[in-house]
Amino acid sequence: MVRIESGGSTSGDYQDRIRKTPSQEGVHLRCHRVAPLVAEQRNRAHFEVLLGIRDDAGEPVPAAQFVRAAEHFGHMPAVDRWVIRSMLNWMREHRRWLRRVGGFAINLSGASLSDPHLVEYVLELLGQSRVPPGKIVFEVTEAVAVDNMNQTQNFLRTLSEMGCRFALDGFGSGQSSYSSLERLPVDYVKIDGIFVRDIER
Repeated sequence: MVRIESGGSTSGDYQDRIRKTPSQEGVHLRCHRVAPLVAEQRNRAHFEVLLGIRDDAGEPVPAAQFVRAAEHFGHMPAVDRWVIRSMLNWMREHRRWLRRVGGFAINLSGASLSDPHLVEYVLELLGQSRVPPGKIVFEVTEAVAVDNMNQTQNFLRTLSEMGCRFALDGFGSGQSSYSSLERLPVDYVKIDGIFVRDIER
């Protein structure tokens, strides 16, 4: 159980909470809708899965604090596994609703991609949940993919064969962006925000 306190929390406070299995009081999943621009696809929106954090008073606090602490203390692989397991369980229990959804994007950290057992873990969960793999989109940043190229390629190839899809985030900010596209079998490319931040103007 993980609880996040607002204000004045030390690194030790976060470590004590993050190291526990996140079944998670105060930590939950939420989804950010990605709306299609093409009219005929608007009834099949995609969603990005995000962490939501609440303090002891039930007030939302920035999830970035939790993520930074988890990365610092080496707990991101456990957090990522909890997210994957929780999302697949939710999808299993809401099969009818899945028909109206294009997919759910689940972010993966570099530490998780370095874990040689992650592929087997995901395959086991897919077998248990019987969730349509095509509804799952694993998302990695370009920087993380480049730093873990061999592991990323293996992860993508194996789960692509199962029907899962992949998104490359932060595209354009790295030094080898187009090379990354050639080496990684991704389905979606998310252009880095520096290129589109003021696009309406």
